[in-house]
Amino acid sequence: MSQSTTSPSNSHSLPAYPHDKGRLRIILSYWAVVLVCLPVWWGLTTVQRLPLPAAQVKDAGSRTLRIPIDVKIDVLDDLCDAASFAAQVQMGWNEAQSAQRGSIWDALDVVLGTSEPERLDRSGVVYRVTVRQGYEEDPIVIYNRSFDIHSRSGCDQPLVDKVVSSLRELLAPAIQHTELRVAQYAPRYRVAFSLLNEDASDGGAVTGWLVEQAIRDHLQPILRELDALHNFTVESQVQFYAPLTSDPVAAHDGYVLNQEQLTIFVNSAEWTLSSSVSNDPVLHFVLYVPSSQRRPLYIQDSHGVVSKSNSFLVPQWGGIAIFNPTTEGTANMVLDSKDLAPVFHLFKKQLEGLLGIPTLPALASVNTEHTSTSRKTLTEWQLDTLLRRRTLENVQGSVQALTSIVGLVGQIENMPVGQTVRSDVLSALDELAQVHNTSQPIQTLFHSARSLLLASKAFFNPDMVGLLYFPAEHKYAVYTPLFAPIAVPLIVSVIRELKARRNAAAMTHGRKSKAE
Repeated sequence: MSQSTTSPSNSHSLPAYPHDKGRLRIILSYWAVVLVCLPVWWGLTTVQRLPLPAAQVKDAGSRTLRIPIDVKIDVLDDLCDAASFAAQVQMGWNEAQSAQRGSIWDALDVVLGTSEPERLDRSGVVYRVTVRQGYEEDPIVIYNRSFDIHSRSGCDQPLVDKVVSSLRELLAPAIQHTELRVAQYAPRYRVAFSLLNEDASDGGAVTGWLVEQAIRDHLQPILRELDALHNFTVESQVQFYAPLTSDPVAAHDGYVLNQEQLTIFVNSAEWTLSSSVSNDPVLHFVLYVPSSQRRPLYIQDSHGVVSKSNSFLVPQWGGIAIFNPTTEGTANMVLDSKDLAPVFHLFKKQLEGLLGIPTLPALASVNTEHTSTSRKTLTEWQLDTLLRRRTLENVQGSVQALTSIVGLVGQIENMPVGQTVRSDVLSALDELAQVHNTSQPIQTLFHSARSLLLASKAFFNPDMVGLLYFPAEHKYAVYTPLFAPIAVPLIVSVIRELKARRNAAAMTHGRKSKAE
């Protein structure tokens, strides 16, 4: 019977975790891969944050744009001393300007005098005010870039106040009540006209309209005059089924829509109001024809009174008018130029409101016999003021966007700032600098629009908001399940290997001591 020749003492002499050179190489190879890949992972996951010109943005925000405007005052019929009257009007203007601090019109630098000014405004234009003999009740007469005002009692304080008030309405009209209504400036607009039938299958529908003729007669002149500010693309369509989102309220003489229903009047889910594919903002003008079962359909104002125009304006979106056909029965009809005249008169007023075109003073008449205004819909006063307003709004919006970008990047550590964002910010600052350096109003408007476009592009860059809502806690939640299964075996293997080598070294040292 054979017996084991292995001595018990030999089995106890072997380490519990014997050292193995192959195992060491494997562990080292794993760690080598980790160390090599660590810089790559760090580079791929590091958020790029290029420096932004915060100092330049701050300087742009503190820099005030000044628009010089010169007004020459003439006093005829020896009513008073022109220089003294101009000084009184200048004082009245300065007082009114100080009372309106905080508006965009702070940028206006208006100088009134009796002689040709040595300086000209950015367009080389001088406005003129002429005081003539006449009745104080007579309205001011507006010409190209001038107006006449009448007086019989000389240049007294009421006349000064009237001139200052007229200049304020023409050069710096109140915009507090129109800011939310006016669409944001864009160099290009699409103007979409839509004829919507609630349900043409009920009969008595409007199957067509002579919209091209109506546009030429009522809107083409004003669109042409605004060419310096905007480029318009006009489109139209007819739809035969456009249901309302809520049922009108039955009344004794028809149906009505109250103010609450008007807020949800536009049925975006079922109405197709824009047919072209473009990034240009759209101004919608809708002529809505109720079904034969809901006629006549009227609009109530906030006091419950039926609107005379039967139309309403949707701020920054467009205008809507309701048309009740007068035909009886189920016969369809086509709207001709005569039918569309009152509708497009409303559309024209709504378009002026959406574009921010200033109104003339209430007690004013435009001299249509003057050669430069005989065929124009808008006066030069209105066009100049609109151009200045849009320029100032663009500059203000651009500065606000740039300031917000710098502030957000400083507050949020994970917000990336790539080369595209930095380039857009720098380009926006360059365009702002051009606004202050350009002498022509049209070029000033162009540079201000470019600055706003670039600043908005940088602010809404998708790369910036990608990690905006990804806090540090989420990083731990993402990386822990990925790295823990890899890191724990690697660390444990290194610890066990170190322990095994230490035990082996201790046993070797013990054997040497016994041998000695």
